[in-house]
Amino acid sequence: MGAKVCLIGVTAGGAASLPATLLRRVETADVLAGGGRHLAYFPDFSGERLALRPPLEAWIARIAEASDAGRRVVVLSTGDPLFYGIGARLIARLGLERLEIHPQLTSLQMACARVGVSWDDATWVSVHGRPFDSLRRVLGRAAKIGVLTDTCCSAEAICRWLVDHDVEEYEVAVLENLGSDTERLVRGRPTALLAETFAPLNVVLLLRRADWQMPARSQRSLLGTPEHAFEHRRTGDGLITKAEIRAVTLARLQPLPTDIAWDIGAGSGAVAIEWGRLLHGGMVYAVERDAERFERLQANVCRQRAYNVVPVLGEAPDCLAGLPDPDGIFLGGSGGHLTPLLQQAYGRLRPGGRLVANFVLLEHVHEAQQTAKTLGVEADLVWLSVSRGRSLAGKTMLEPLTPVAIVRLTQGEHS
Repeated sequence: MGAKVCLIGVTAGGAASLPATLLRRVETADVLAGGGRHLAYFPDFSGERLALRPPLEAWIARIAEASDAGRRVVVLSTGDPLFYGIGARLIARLGLERLEIHPQLTSLQMACARVGVSWDDATWVSVHGRPFDSLRRVLGRAAKIGVLTDTCCSAEAICRWLVDHDVEEYEVAVLENLGSDTERLVRGRPTALLAETFAPLNVVLLLRRADWQMPARSQRSLLGTPEHAFEHRRTGDGLITKAEIRAVTLARLQPLPTDIAWDIGAGSGAVAIEWGRLLHGGMVYAVERDAERFERLQANVCRQRAYNVVPVLGEAPDCLAGLPDPDGIFLGGSGGHLTPLLQQAYGRLRPGGRLVANFVLLEHVHEAQQTAKTLGVEADLVWLSVSRGRSLAGKTMLEPLTPVAIVRLTQGEHS
């Protein structure tokens, strides 16, 4: 076995943030590896510098080779290397027995200390080299969110997104260069921070405002949201999926919390929004081709705080090519393209995924069943009839809703 690799967390305070014992490990190393900013903290280091450059696996391989050769290797990381850092990747490649890990304070711990809030009940996400969806998945679900940023998903970009999507429940705190002499805290409503320019090295805290009023329970329930809570076309029948039909439809989709979902023909977005509430770590892409209905969809997504629902204006199946492969698909409308839409959508399902389509016309049920046969899959059918009670002459009568056929196709599990 080669020499152990010493993995050291460092803050923006640079070399001054390390105790003497760890400074000595850096000074006596044969190889110093890390990002450009980390290496710059030690300008007098005379050994080999191994700057982090893509591909990451090749960089880690060079660290392993140096260790195998018996050279003393020190790897520098930000804060705690096991908190969105390089630590897990090094453990996977070298094994824990080949590593010696020395964490420092994370920037998010320091941020909470500067603002004076606890961090044990916070939700942490990173958009540093990761999609912005990481933040959308937790917005509205947590009162306190810490965000690691980068130059693309920056503090400025976060404030702009919050303003553009009418997210008013959070105050924003941006903390720059934590632990350094140029540390700065800027705090306020997202609209007030739009004119600010922040240093590239920053973290963001989103703190739910004390004066913000939580919406009524009916606006936040996972299932059974009444139709009047959504903006929708109220003339005619069947133009919004009724709460009882929604509940059974979502049950047939058998969602898991981290699913990627498509709602095709989303209309008002009632199914997509309740589906999104069930997906604590997932996303829903709500596809609608009609411009007027799409505007209502966008309005409902904002009104219902459905931040993990992404409205997509486009004609299916053509617009589906740019979406990530789904674990679940709900087909609420086909625009006259039922067979090709079923074929293409089913072909995109991940292993074990479910495609559920709702129909009120028997001809569409038959077409879906025939299409399923060509795909070599059984069409699982549930016919749902629901009646609601309403008053009539001081008594109660049952008023039936339009019966709905719920057809489900299941993608096979790959061995």
